[in-house]
Amino acid sequence: MRFCDRGVVFEGDGYLRLRIQKEFMSDSYSQAELGYPGDRLYSGGEIRTRKKYRYGRCEVRMKAPHELSGFVQSVFTFHYPKLPVWDEIDWELQGRHPDRAASNMIVGKYAKEWADTRDFGSYEHEVSLPHGSLISDWHVYAFEWTPDFIKWYIDGHLMRTLTRGALHPRGWIPGDDSPFGGQSSEIMMNFWLPNPEIMADFGGCWNEAAFDHGRSVDATYDWFRYYSLDAYQPKS
Repeated sequence: MRFCDRGVVFEGDGYLRLRIQKEFMSDSYSQAELGYPGDRLYSGGEIRTRKKYRYGRCEVRMKAPHELSGFVQSVFTFHYPKLPVWDEIDWELQGRHPDRAASNMIVGKYAKEWADTRDFGSYEHEVSLPHGSLISDWHVYAFEWTPDFIKWYIDGHLMRTLTRGALHPRGWIPGDDSPFGGQSSEIMMNFWLPNPEIMADFGGCWNEAAFDHGRSVDATYDWFRYYSLDAYQPKS
């Protein structure tokens, strides 16, 4: 799957929709992958800030689709490109777990694939949504990013705290090369289909029939806010 402009949709009702649809996407250069990933049969939606941020609070009101059993929908910080340093802070929604959300921090150096980041520790953790609700319901997902801790919230409820002292020894990369170190990052949202090789364990299994007859599937976003921790913002 490849991201493209057509996957970012505003239809006049005030909502942002990130859209997956079946269409041939010819091979082209990927800034994220620093290479050519090959042809793809599906397109998806991704949006990111033009400005980079460093410490603060990120909030988004979003809901996932109910008609697709396998997908990943997200809001996260990310430093492009992912080499030499890969770091991100996430809220991820996965089709395979409609009653849970994943709070993640990922860090690695010269990690070309997600599996390579395991050498620097594993900091992903799923939490159950409040009050028996589902990811297809509207929720406000937030995280607070500081030099000493990251906190994840759903609808104002604190769901998880990760402190710098809890990192695996290799999880701390000297200097400004990890989220705690304060590497400035873009803030992004995207919606995509997991590859068949990983979908049983990540994202969930999806059926091509969901896209028959030109149908598309949307992840919906109401609003996004970012509150900076001013003393730590990048100078440019």
